[in-house]
Amino acid sequence: MDIGDDLTWNVQGARVTTRIVALREVDWARLDVNFFAVFPSAALERAPATWVFFTRVNDAAQRTRLQRAVVERYPNVTGFDVALLQRTVERILRRVAMAIRFMAAFSIVTGALVLLGAVAAGRLERIRQGALLKTLGATRRQIERLMLSEYVTLGLLSSLVGIGLASLGGWAFTKWVLEFRFELPALPLLGVLAATVALVAVIGLSGSREVFRRTAMEVLREE
Repeated sequence: MDIGDDLTWNVQGARVTTRIVALREVDWARLDVNFFAVFPSAALERAPATWVFFTRVNDAAQRTRLQRAVVERYPNVTGFDVALLQRTVERILRRVAMAIRFMAAFSIVTGALVLLGAVAAGRLERIRQGALLKTLGATRRQIERLMLSEYVTLGLLSSLVGIGLASLGGWAFTKWVLEFRFELPALPLLGVLAATVALVAVIGLSGSREVFRRTAMEVLREE
């Protein structure tokens, strides 16, 4: 179809022939109504018509009374509670969010396993560093603090980068695809930040226990 073509509509049995004078672009990815066609008022005078009217009623009991009153007074009017559709959509979105959370948890577990592998791979280097620090007179508590600060910094930087990229992606998806107002969930993000830092610190320190069990002399002999 193109501008200037004739198009015949079947409006509940009444055939109406019109000519296309304008076209518009439709984005079917959006949840808006996309099937509107604009006619001159005279083109549909003899065709049967259906009128649609929307109203907002916040109270559920008041909505029920309004629907009952409209149907009793106008039997040919059909009332539909859009809140039912909204609850259905919300339920579907909650399930989608649950699936996303599951994938996020799976990614966290995978990241923890990767971190364990990295700690295990750097075990010998940690032992050498610990032996060198002991030779220079560092105490066990000082070495623990040094390693803890290193792992906390690593967890903090990695979580900040991850949260920043995730927030940026969520903002772009919400603004340009869903066209909603984006709200940053501060408390959950702070929880993720704290949990990530704690997880990195615990895994890093647990994998570095051999640094404190072996003396500097043992390490130097192996070298």
